[in-house]
Amino acid sequence: MATTPSAHDKNVGNEDHMSMIHDYRDKIETELYSICDKILKLLDSRLIPKASASDSNVFYLKMKADYHNLVEERSFDFVVDGCEGVF
Repeated sequence: MATTPSAHDKNVGNEDHMSMIHDYRDKIETELYSICDKILKLLDSRLIPKASASDSNVFYLKMKADYHNLVEERSFDFVVDGCEGVF
């Protein structure tokens, strides 16, 4: 006689799966922030100060703004995700 898994067994497996997903997401986001930080430091320390042409300077400043926006948008998503159950 075959038995089907109970609802409790299904939830336990789902919780483990969700935990793995959250851990992996945290790892990827940490790597992303690290890469963005390195790029922003490179822009500030070498690329922007040494840009001789105004076109190059504008390009690097826009790139810097884009990376700051990327970091801020992701930070805001964390706040929104954390407040889902509150409202």
